[in-house]
Amino acid sequence: MDVRTKDEYLNAPIQETYLIDINEPSFPEKVADMSKFGCYLLYGDEGKRSESAARLMNRLGFNRVYLLDGWIVSWRNR
Repeated sequence: MDVRTKDEYLNAPIQETYLIDINEPSFPEKVADMSKFGCYLLYGDEGKRSESAARLMNRLGFNRVYLLDGWIVSWRNR
């Protein structure tokens, strides 16, 4: 799950991902509508937003939330 802004996503899109901007006021509501039984891999540019999103998801009862090691930077350099 991509937690970057739409503009950031358009600069470096990753195919077949779900974009949900953590800075949007509707972020908590969008997350609350998702299945708590799913497995989610979160990423952003530098990790701060994905870590914040993961904490929020954990508070909402999501147990299978993971962070992309190295964030987008590592994906770009692969």
